[in-house]
Amino acid sequence: MICPKCGYTAGVADRFCENCGAALSKDVAPPSNDVAPPSNASALQLCHCPPGQSKPDADGFCQVCGIRCISEALAARKHVELAIDERLALVSDVGRKHPINEDTGSVARGSGDSVVLVVADGVSTSPNSASGSEATVDVVVTALASVTEDASLSDAVRSAIAAANQAVLDLPDAGGEGDSAETTVVVALCRGGRVAVGWVGDSRAYLVGPDAAEQLTVDDSWVEEAVDGGEMPLEQAMLDKRAHLVTQVLGMRDQAADIHVIERELPEDRALLLCSDGLWNYFLESADLTTALWRHDCGDTLSVCRYLVDTANERGGQDNVTVALLNARSQPALKWGEA
Repeated sequence: MICPKCGYTAGVADRFCENCGAALSKDVAPPSNDVAPPSNASALQLCHCPPGQSKPDADGFCQVCGIRCISEALAARKHVELAIDERLALVSDVGRKHPINEDTGSVARGSGDSVVLVVADGVSTSPNSASGSEATVDVVVTALASVTEDASLSDAVRSAIAAANQAVLDLPDAGGEGDSAETTVVVALCRGGRVAVGWVGDSRAYLVGPDAAEQLTVDDSWVEEAVDGGEMPLEQAMLDKRAHLVTQVLGMRDQAADIHVIERELPEDRALLLCSDGLWNYFLESADLTTALWRHDCGDTLSVCRYLVDTANERGGQDNVTVALLNARSQPALKWGEA
């Protein structure tokens, strides 16, 4: 269902738009003070009303302004920045159209010279999607940050994603109908000049050099299947209403997740970039991504992440956007804008 006021895509059973509060049906009754609040009403206080004046109903929607109330924890996720050092950073942002940020990501330096990057994009049509992406990232980082130096990179990544999938399946059923949270994930584990990349869904990993960008992942998506099968060119597929359908995610109860893993060298003159579709949808041309990273003098890696996220929002910001970035150059690091 599309909100007639702001264009936000709502659920078929939603009575109000989560983004702007507009009624989605002419049959919506006037707000009533007789509706029982949810059991966690005290935590659901952030909508469009002044502090203390929110009145969430049993579904968490404010009976005064119509906006879905969210917790302070979810509100804190709207913009997240993490900088480990000048070469390793992450930025995640809610974008311009969604009320909450269902993306989660992290970057970390592990044992020895290992580096971990992970991005997870919670599927908004699944219950508790933000918790699904958060659980995924927590499990992956915990597992990979302590990987021993003699462990196989590919095996470690595959095992971490499998554990994350189980963690998502084990989350409480927020919808009450036996459904679980669902999320995409892309993971990179770097060590000794090599990188293993694992993924499920359509979050991506790229190697971006001064002259070219290489996509390392292959989307689990309708678009990928349509283009690979010769049904239509990419440009046409991206305009189709099915363009953003993913064909598999973590948390699926009706089929086992097919975890993809590749391993290869990590060249010193490259940047390793992981992102959700909220970023790559605005950088479909590899040359555009190369220019954004290496031709723009942003300063440190956190500033580059900010620039990428800001650019995605300036170009529409239709989705949550998350980018994790490693400048792989050995000391002295190749600085952004010096390519």
